[in-house]
Amino acid sequence: MSFSNLINQLNSLNEKNTNLKIEIENLKRQITLADTLIIETNINYERLKNEITNLNFKLEIYQNSKLTNIAYQTEIKELNTTISYLKNELENFKLSDSPIKDKKILEEILNYQIILIYFQISKKNLKTLFQTKINYVSENFYFGIN
Repeated sequence: MSFSNLINQLNSLNEKNTNLKIEIENLKRQITLADTLIIETNINYERLKNEITNLNFKLEIYQNSKLTNIAYQTEIKELNTTISYLKNELENFKLSDSPIKDKKILEEILNYQIILIYFQISKKNLKTLFQTKINYVSENFYFGIN
């Protein structure tokens, strides 16, 4: 082999070596880009997991509020029934010929009136509490992404 052939081969090898170095640098950039994309994907995945957890928590609170509100509505209906019953009882009381008996009846009427007032206040408080809960849930727990 001649000296010029060796130089040509050496130059050719140097060129291939340079091309390989360039290709290696390009591959390193692509690996760095792929790593960055993987990291971004993992961050987005964790963010979405957190959002799902947050939404599930809000949904659970909303569902619990709905159940509580149903319980309040049931209690309000029961109070309405009790109030109607007490009003009926008050209307049906009759005084007798005996002053002692009348005094007892009047005391019972007074007791029923006190109970009736208590139930009316309880009913009003429950309605207020019920509305406050509805307002709180609607203002604080919407199903959008924060």
